[in-house]
Amino acid sequence: MTLPHWQKGDSSNAAVRARNALPCGVKFYLRTILGSLIALVALAFFLFGLFQLVRGGSCASGGNYVSTRQCPSGSTAWMFALPPALLIGLSGFWLIARRGPRPGAVPAPVAPRAVFTGPDMLQGFLSGQLQGQSQTDPIAKLERLQALRDNGALSAEEFERAKQKILAEM
Repeated sequence: MTLPHWQKGDSSNAAVRARNALPCGVKFYLRTILGSLIALVALAFFLFGLFQLVRGGSCASGGNYVSTRQCPSGSTAWMFALPPALLIGLSGFWLIARRGPRPGAVPAPVAPRAVFTGPDMLQGFLSGQLQGQSQTDPIAKLERLQALRDNGALSAEEFERAKQKILAEM
């Protein structure tokens, strides 16, 4: 039984092989340059089309509108060419945004986020780390502990143990 080329790892498609052969750095710079060119050409085309429409001035061609002069030939074509020019320009910016990380760039370190669940939540609460606050006031700790019990986050036994621990620290 012969396997299809996508399962063999051997592709007969030259474009797929060429795309996979490019190093990451080349892809990054190629996407940057290509996206920039697409965006700049589309912007230039849009501005030129807008110039052509504005140059025509106030005009009307048929219908209920009465104007002293007819619109120049090609005004309708320029009017319908502007939205696609914007979309093509946005696709160039999309290509730039999807280029990936700069080759050789070190990713920014991400601080680990503390997640407290179950008994860890109670311990984190008592140590004041649950919301990034260091609480030294035992009254405030007791009030927060009661709020946790009222919300159903703590059972009556957990509440009593934590309350005794806070009172023992006073």
